[in-house]
Amino acid sequence: MKKGQKQRLLLGIGVLLIVVILGGLGFYKFSSQQQKFVGEWKLRGSDLIEQKLIINEKNEVTMSIYSEIKDLTKDEMSYTYSNVKIKGNKLRIYDNEISGFKRYFEYAKGSALESSFQEIARETVKTDFGALSDKEIDRYITIDENRFTAKIDDPKVIKKLLEDELPETGNVLTFTLSKNGERLSNGKEVYIRQSKKTADSSKETIETTSSETYESFSEEIDIIKTIESTTVEEEWIYEPDKFAYYFLILEDQDKREQFIEENVAEEAQEMFKKHLKDKAVYQGAILDDIYSDQRMFTEDDTDYFYQIVSVQENVEYVLLKDKDEKILDVFGAGWTETDKEKIKELDIFVRVRPVMTLKYFVIYYLIEQDTDERRATIADNKEYATESCQELLLAHVDEEFADFSAGTWYYSEFSDGSFAMIINDSDDNSVYIMKLNDDSQLTNVYGGSFEALSEDERAYIMENKSELITVF
Repeated sequence: MKKGQKQRLLLGIGVLLIVVILGGLGFYKFSSQQQKFVGEWKLRGSDLIEQKLIINEKNEVTMSIYSEIKDLTKDEMSYTYSNVKIKGNKLRIYDNEISGFKRYFEYAKGSALESSFQEIARETVKTDFGALSDKEIDRYITIDENRFTAKIDDPKVIKKLLEDELPETGNVLTFTLSKNGERLSNGKEVYIRQSKKTADSSKETIETTSSETYESFSEEIDIIKTIESTTVEEEWIYEPDKFAYYFLILEDQDKREQFIEENVAEEAQEMFKKHLKDKAVYQGAILDDIYSDQRMFTEDDTDYFYQIVSVQENVEYVLLKDKDEKILDVFGAGWTETDKEKIKELDIFVRVRPVMTLKYFVIYYLIEQDTDERRATIADNKEYATESCQELLLAHVDEEFADFSAGTWYYSEFSDGSFAMIINDSDDNSVYIMKLNDDSQLTNVYGGSFEALSEDERAYIMENKSELITVF
């Protein structure tokens, strides 16, 4: 095989993997149904190229494409999406956050390609990873004798790497779980369950010394072994979860001291040091029991964040953070004492914000086809709409709406200064206008069969709209 043919063969495999794997892209909100999806799923009928979905306990979805030419090459590419929504029997993956990327290929020893491996590996770095700095290349890419591995877990680096490949508009891939829990289907493709267990962030990877056995293809051959979640490696802990993990679940003084040094503003460090020897608030809780979310606000021309800390689905602590996301205060029992009503008020402030209210109406109502799921959304999320608006949504819950899966939107305002959001369908038609109150709750929906709006008011809203925003 000539040198040019060898390079084209490997580059062709790489391009094919990119095209196939970018077909499914990621939005996450916790659902009690998630355990039904956990496991490994293989695309039915994919013999030459093995395509898998791996869904872990954290509702992260890894899309993996693997190919092998016997006695010649092994090639794998995978993307991990952490913005995933599971609701009922549906799993939706959006393209707005890629948290993990892996690219791997290996040439069999003694094969026709082996002599060209180093040259093709260097060319791959130059052509496919040229957006990375030398320091990032050294950190994330390993080139051995006959094996190339790129493994990136920094979303910012991944975004920079894939900036030219990712679509400008948001895409979504929806999977439906079969009644017996053995098939995932997106309407065109069917994935068959392979196992009900999968690796997650509370598991460690052990490298084997054998270069002849191909169990899996990563920096070395991986053997997954479950370990106690209390020994999770630091690099896998979501940064906003660390306060709850170290101060409410673990009782590790060294970890707490390190957290204070890295995450606490200087003026709050003395307060934190008084809690170095605190007993765990949530006995028996694990990392997977934590959920964190935050929202920026401005006071006296200074930016701050409120971060809710949910453990076992209870919000009993809220963090105040400065513009650099250093903790200034902790509201909750044993810290800065605050009544439960205030905690609830801050919880709602963080969760009910314009972009989340937008998702409530568009993703969970307009795009959702199951009318029972629409009703459940309204019943279970009363904080996102006023009572009169909930009644309005329920009155139209059985309607069929236009396609909004590739829709777009604008910020705007009503003539009275109220907040407006203009919703376009997939054909760029401005179908609905949402009206929000000062608490970011949905109060009115104008357009279609909902509420009527005067031509003058509609014209005012359209004249004052923001730049187009392309992802729901």
